[in-house]
Amino acid sequence: MHTLRFRPETSADDDFLIALYASCRADAALLSQWPSEQRDLFINQQFQLQRQHYLREYPNADYSIILADEQAVGRWYLYRGEAYYELLDIGLIPEYRNKTIGSQLLHELLNEAERVKKPVRVFVEQDNRAQRFYARLGFNATEVHGAHVLLTWQPNYTNP
Repeated sequence: MHTLRFRPETSADDDFLIALYASCRADAALLSQWPSEQRDLFINQQFQLQRQHYLREYPNADYSIILADEQAVGRWYLYRGEAYYELLDIGLIPEYRNKTIGSQLLHELLNEAERVKKPVRVFVEQDNRAQRFYARLGFNATEVHGAHVLLTWQPNYTNP
């Protein structure tokens, strides 16, 4: 089991975040066939567009680096709104995937949301296997937005 913690992301993390973003793309196999300069430019542009979107739509969100035993292993973007929490993004570098880190962080988030009685939302691409992971945690599909599904977890409102 790793000792996990968050720290705020800074501009010094950009190279790490871009590499992480590239490793999480579903079309990585296709992109690997592109010339490296073209691929790197495309990934960088897509990363910057995503970042701009998050900062524009969720300026007060927490943009954090996930540390496992003090090593940067991922990113965690969480918006704590008045009516709900929204997990904007969770991504781990390949060697730390499927090692219970995501589960541990999600359980901690759901425990916090339970205490404050707020639902948790996350958008997932319709063909993303992560939907099964979220379903096991109690998330349900509540809306479809183009290629994405909004999954929502509800706290137990009857618990004091």
